[in-house]
Amino acid sequence: MNLAVQSAQLAVAEGPQQAEEHLLHLQALAHSAAGEVQALIGQTPYPSLVQGGLAKAIQRLAEARLAQDGLKVAVEVSGQRKLPIPVEANLYRIVQEAFNNITRHAGVREAKVRLCLEDPIASLEVSDGGCGFDPTGPNPLKGIGLAGMAERAGEIGWELKIESQPGRGTVIRVGEKAP
Repeated sequence: MNLAVQSAQLAVAEGPQQAEEHLLHLQALAHSAAGEVQALIGQTPYPSLVQGGLAKAIQRLAEARLAQDGLKVAVEVSGQRKLPIPVEANLYRIVQEAFNNITRHAGVREAKVRLCLEDPIASLEVSDGGCGFDPTGPNPLKGIGLAGMAERAGEIGWELKIESQPGRGTVIRVGEKAP
């Protein structure tokens, strides 16, 4: 949001139209941040999940990320199984962090989400065709984001798998453990 404010300040010299665009972007960021903070502190039970479930929440997140930072996300959903809210909340947060990692590190502006809600085993996959990394290198979960994804998957009893190679992109897979 600080960067958006600085951009708006610089745009004032260019004219009111440019400044207004930056201020509208800042307003959207602030609204989104407020919703996230409220959800995190428990004042609202993940409103985006309550309003249509995980698939729709991921689609709305993808639309927001396109507007926010130009990340174009294709979302594929198979099945209609309803998961418990704590599971959906953790999966949603994993997708958020995957999007953050893609925009910060992958060097691309395209990603794909596959959400399988079919029985007996549900799964989630986020992939990109970016620069990738070596997951077998020293401490592949050293980043807070990847470690957080692993922790969230563990909290709900799911498994997290990371497939990546330098120059070949990254795939984050999260799935229910087989019965």
